[in-house]
Amino acid sequence: MREICAWHIARCSYYARLAELLNFAPERLETVADCAAIPPIHANFFKAHEVLSIDPAAVTTHLTSSGTTGQKSQMFFDAWTANRVAYALRHIGGGRHEYDPFGCIRTLQDYAGEGLPVRLLGFPAFLHATLERMRALDLDRPRLHPESLVFFGGGWKKDAQRAVPKAELYALIEEWLGIPNIRIRDGYGAVEHSVPYIECDRHRLHVPSYSRVFARDVATLEPLGPGRTGFLHAVSPYITSVPAHSVLMGDLIQWRPGEDCGCGLSTPYFDLLGRAGTSKNRSCAMAAAELLK
Repeated sequence: MREICAWHIARCSYYARLAELLNFAPERLETVADCAAIPPIHANFFKAHEVLSIDPAAVTTHLTSSGTTGQKSQMFFDAWTANRVAYALRHIGGGRHEYDPFGCIRTLQDYAGEGLPVRLLGFPAFLHATLERMRALDLDRPRLHPESLVFFGGGWKKDAQRAVPKAELYALIEEWLGIPNIRIRDGYGAVEHSVPYIECDRHRLHVPSYSRVFARDVATLEPLGPGRTGFLHAVSPYITSVPAHSVLMGDLIQWRPGEDCGCGLSTPYFDLLGRAGTSKNRSCAMAAAELLK
């Protein structure tokens, strides 16, 4: 974190001014707990501003958030890796997409035939709809490699009103695809802070070793102890392209020591309690569920 703070101070004039204004220097960081002193940038800042710590010519990937509040956050990356990718949505022209159940079924069948580990990433609603369609058609079950991984994120909506029970969906995946429960995980992430926070085998969101989270008092922004509710403040040295190494989110959490979980992981875990605000947001999950109609 000392190194990444110094990187952004040296290469991003905005972050250098912010650090100067708040009298912050990377040399102050001597322990993990000191990371709470790193000046956070509110996630909403990235909805209105582009701040880079690299030459724009070095940008290889440009991602945006869903824009559920009317404005989209923009995030830039200077490196990206993937092998072979298939999508649950198909472009149907005019900038519109629709869920492609038969394309999803064919892809699962092809992957089962290849016998390689597969990663299924995204909204639970699409995988649930695919498995339900396979069951309705009485198709053979495409057994994927047992080291495959299902990683969810974005909300548990079957449609705009009804949630898919986790236990029910996990059992359906194990029954139809042969992926064991221990390799089916929910996760939390955001375009402004693209570190994945993944469930342990007891399905709790632990912090990875290269990240830390704090709960910030909603009135004073002071760091709070375990079991107390506050804004999610996440820090990680992973990003060099944008000063998003210390981000304050609008989500409310409670964090707890890792040993409270009992799964064997030592890093803290947190409970996601929802998003702060006085109005109901049209979430990514609800937007995705509308494509299933």
